[in-house]
Amino acid sequence: MLSGVTVYNDRMNLVIDDRYENLALSHKETLRIPPATRAGLNLDRAAVKVPLRENDTLVAMELTDVFAGVFVSSNGVIAFSANDSGATLTCYFFSSEAAAATTSAGLQVFNEKGACAFDSNKRYMRVVGFQKGYFRGYPKADPERAVCKLPINQAGRKYGVIFPCTPLHVTFADSESSPTMRQASALGARIQGENICISPVAVATAFRSFPGPRDTAIDATVPYSVMFVDITGC
Repeated sequence: MLSGVTVYNDRMNLVIDDRYENLALSHKETLRIPPATRAGLNLDRAAVKVPLRENDTLVAMELTDVFAGVFVSSNGVIAFSANDSGATLTCYFFSSEAAAATTSAGLQVFNEKGACAFDSNKRYMRVVGFQKGYFRGYPKADPERAVCKLPINQAGRKYGVIFPCTPLHVTFADSESSPTMRQASALGARIQGENICISPVAVATAFRSFPGPRDTAIDATVPYSVMFVDITGC
């Protein structure tokens, strides 16, 4: 005999399935990115690093109208902004071990092993889009591209971007046009009208003599994957 629980909303989106446990909000952090520094043609866009907690699985950055990004390094989360004046970014950390809010009411669904697969007092991750492909960073960067169209009823809602398991930070050295230039770029995202757009962001540029061989990967493309989530109410 088949058994189990599945619940769909009025748009026929699956919201509860006792065979699957979604990630839920564990905590959020407000990061203040300091202004970029420029010295002649040299550019350094400051980035902020915060440590990951033990059970953090995915990190979403709240989208604004300015390109910004966040990616996970070996020892924490690094966030940056294309705004030379600095920026304030909010990051949301999702985990399978997130604690539920303490209330006197709610709904819980348990699977056949007795584990809680759904708790209405948790703030679950709501995915609205996913995109993967290739991009080329600076100095020959790809142009901005729209990769996700927001729902029609987006007014008053907040959206975030997740860069899962993608080598987004790329360094290019010794371009053909300027043999003493090195640039580092990372993929950023922003909301533009009814679309979410992505574009490489130059996070550092340096003009000076560099030892070592020329970089032969100036025109190399880098794979990326991005996921977009609704973070309203998180």
